[in-house]
Amino acid sequence: MLFRKTLHAIGTGALAVSLLACGEPDANAADIAADGATGPAEATDSAVAEPVTEDAIATDWSGLDDPATRAAIDERLDTHAGEFGGFNFVVVNAFEQEDDWLAAGLLAQETNGPAIVVSTSQRIIHFAGDEGLAYFEDFRAELAGETAGYFDRGEFVEGIEHALERIDTFDYQ
Repeated sequence: MLFRKTLHAIGTGALAVSLLACGEPDANAADIAADGATGPAEATDSAVAEPVTEDAIATDWSGLDDPATRAAIDERLDTHAGEFGGFNFVVVNAFEQEDDWLAAGLLAQETNGPAIVVSTSQRIIHFAGDEGLAYFEDFRAELAGETAGYFDRGEFVEGIEHALERIDTFDYQ
């Protein structure tokens, strides 16, 4: 039986040991600043998601703190984990470091594996600590924007399911 560790942190005083061996933190700057993203975003130099349109419903992401939602997400992550493990899920109120990509990497490192790291107040999602995804900044930005779109509609479990499906079907070549 695979044990899934979900870390819920309201901040961390983690040592700055770099998990980002696959690139410089500045080169991988924000996967996505998902301030109100509603769907797939074209990657830009800063990899920022498109803003919410007037038709979009922007839900408060603090719904990720709901125990039933967290349990459903953990169950989905456990189901997804294969022989090499899977993603952990980390939710923080806000990233403590100025470089949120570095902050997400440090939080993923605390889980001893790759993690989907979410800042609820900043509405930022990172897919950190996965050696394969580290090289695909545009894909991570697109994936974070799509996931943010689900979160904006309050569809937290569905957003995670969508992200895992996209990761499973991504062509790493």
